[in-house]
Amino acid sequence: QNQIEKGINGILERVGGAAASSFGHDDEEKLELHRTLKSMYNATLDVFRPNGGSFPNERLWFKTNLKLGQLLHEMNEISQLQMVI
Repeated sequence: QNQIEKGINGILERVGGAAASSFGHDDEEKLELHRTLKSMYNATLDVFRPNGGSFPNERLWFKTNLKLGQLLHEMNEISQLQMVI
């Protein structure tokens, strides 16, 4: 389970790093990248949800929620951020 967690975390970090380095891109590209990242985080949360996910993992679910919260804050989507918190 630890290896799976490290692998998933590594993938999320790489993709999240791509979004962070998108500052030179135009607004439309940046928005699309953020949407894709948000979708990926939500899919990851569904799989690792502690109660009802297909592969429950509370620690990975929590870390992914933190990353999603940070992304929502960057996107200024406060209402969705409040639901994550």
